[in-house]
Amino acid sequence: MKKHLISLAAVSVMLLVTTLSCMDEGPATEPTDIKFTYGAYFLNGGNAGRNDAELTQLNTLYSIVNQNVFKAVNGKALGDDGKDLLAYGDRMYVALAGSRRISVIDPSSCKESATIKVEAEGDNLTPVSLAAFEGSILVGLKEGCVAAIDTATLKVTSLQTIEGEPVDMAVANQKLYVTNYRVDGQPGTAIQMLNPVDLHVMKTIDVRPGPRYLTADPTNNTLFLISEGDGNGESAFQYIDTDLEEVSVIGDVVKPALMAAGPDQSLVVYVKDTDDELGGRFIVFTTSPGAQKVEGGFIRDGSYVRNPCGIFVDQATGNVYIAEKTGADYGNVFIYTSYGQYITSFNTGAGNPCAGVFLSGETTVK
Repeated sequence: MKKHLISLAAVSVMLLVTTLSCMDEGPATEPTDIKFTYGAYFLNGGNAGRNDAELTQLNTLYSIVNQNVFKAVNGKALGDDGKDLLAYGDRMYVALAGSRRISVIDPSSCKESATIKVEAEGDNLTPVSLAAFEGSILVGLKEGCVAAIDTATLKVTSLQTIEGEPVDMAVANQKLYVTNYRVDGQPGTAIQMLNPVDLHVMKTIDVRPGPRYLTADPTNNTLFLISEGDGNGESAFQYIDTDLEEVSVIGDVVKPALMAAGPDQSLVVYVKDTDDELGGRFIVFTTSPGAQKVEGGFIRDGSYVRNPCGIFVDQATGNVYIAEKTGADYGNVFIYTSYGQYITSFNTGAGNPCAGVFLSGETTVK
């Protein structure tokens, strides 16, 4: 059984330690004119109503963290209440719930090239989640819809009504799965499976109440779900068989809260199952059917993240990025190797880091 998130060559570890070692101290620099092709972007959702969503750019090649990079490049605010960030093809897409639009951005420069609004009956709908499939961006909308947007024309090609709020989505086994997080103000009790091409609803699958986070491992078509509960029951960690469309509750996981898949059929899960000031721990599972727990926790060097709000994995290197919500106006991101060894951390410069995407060479990692 594997005892680390993914296998990682020693040279990759040394490169990242060398290029990021300076990021613990000192202010972030301003964006440079160098074409940005290697590193990451992190979406800071900001505070609803304050129009303060922002992007933080991590350039691992030149050891630079650029805070508030969108405003610096574009001369304006990104928007209000950022919910999700997606890198697909040669563009990035940001779902801005408060602004009710999707920002389309060139990742090499962070320049906004377009905005997209999804309308129904004359009103702009509220984007809250993003996914991609074969040339289309798939958008979950708070009003209970899923839209498909053609990446060539940036036009909406399909709009499908579903049950509840699709606050998270995942593509697995050539199918699109969406959460029914809340239905008529109450915790939902199902996820829905859609055809990702025409968005027709293929099946409704019963799950534990409050389905919130979906994560797929594309290497073996496994799918995992965290449900937050209904206020009377605990949250639940579930495995979904994408062939049989059956759900299994992984019962030995108490109070799951966050998760992310790596490229080596492993999954790191954050659980809030302790009452100490740190509030929880990180556990590693295999993503094989049944999700076997790996011996020992993920972080093994004595370091910790006090208030995690997101986990993101660089599929090219296997390094694990854990976001921490530390205040209304800034957050932190902690970087670990695939073996759970702390590398460094940095201040995002804006509040509520909630999503991350990674670039490798001249193209984005999908």
